[in-house]
Amino acid sequence: MVLGATGEMGARVCRLIRRLAPTALLVGANRSGTGHAEFPIRKVDVADREGLAELLENADLVINAVGPYDYDPSPIIHAAISTHCHYADLAERLDFIEQVAALAEARAAAKAGVVLVPGCSTVPGLVAALAQRWKSDPGVAKLAVFLSMGSRNPVSRGLFAGMMDPIGRTGPGGRWFSRLVSHQTDDGRRLVFGSYPIAFSGSRLPVGSRSVPVRFHMGFDRGWINRGLVWAGRVRGRLGTRGAKWLAALLFPLAGLARPLGTERGVLSIVAEDGEGRERGRIEVVAASHGLDIPALPAAWLAQALVRDGWLAAPGLRGLHRVVSPEAAVAALVDAGYEVVFRPS
Repeated sequence: MVLGATGEMGARVCRLIRRLAPTALLVGANRSGTGHAEFPIRKVDVADREGLAELLENADLVINAVGPYDYDPSPIIHAAISTHCHYADLAERLDFIEQVAALAEARAAAKAGVVLVPGCSTVPGLVAALAQRWKSDPGVAKLAVFLSMGSRNPVSRGLFAGMMDPIGRTGPGGRWFSRLVSHQTDDGRRLVFGSYPIAFSGSRLPVGSRSVPVRFHMGFDRGWINRGLVWAGRVRGRLGTRGAKWLAALLFPLAGLARPLGTERGVLSIVAEDGEGRERGRIEVVAASHGLDIPALPAAWLAQALVRDGWLAAPGLRGLHRVVSPEAAVAALVDAGYEVVFRPS
């Protein structure tokens, strides 16, 4: 069951599930109950606990693709656990993921035999899964993550609003996206990024039995877009919540106008550093096209594993790195047509 199945990310999740798990019975859901000719769509609202419970009664896995994740997840989590349905979402917000974690404990998800995988997307899920490559390297003291997105990729209003929300807010070390830093990718290209929150508690990422500090920077393939986001952050920092939503709505049409000037190329670069900040190795995932499929892929992997193996992991709250190994993630990314580079120090 895919909630938000006709949205930008939900539609991608559905398409990937149909490719990776073609024998799965796929059902979508949204607020209208319409919008797709290739599989059934049910009508439901993410705030309707009773409607969700009825919807999930015979489902094995529900994937919540309804973003931006700025709402209460308790109706969905209550419904999933009460119907013994596994759960995953594509949330990138720490507050949403922590709410799911608290609900998993309060509702005894492990005892109910339910696996919950919040943040099952590029960040934080895929980042954590790939970072396990260094779980046996005690010299890795911290990680730096850089995500460059192709500005030609289509972006929905919800996806754009979610991306804009942290920009200009105050976080650890100052305002998010207040200035730009440069990072050279493995192929020699130098890109610019702004600081951005990452959905790991205390900005620490699990690597094997340890947790190491992680900093995250996000940007686009065109430097002028990133400079524009720095400006937008300065304006947004002076606005309240309502003003910030107004600014996101004002800028959304500009994102559409910028698409013909950009590319589809995206890069995820995870750099392992020692205590002095020297690079010990890196993993890069390069998408020449279809970069927005990457955040949708991990949820499709869960559906594929459930159909193929009949189970996901030990029940309870699980990060993607507890369900998918780094080797399996790399193999799946390569199989999907992406380039994965691993460079030791």
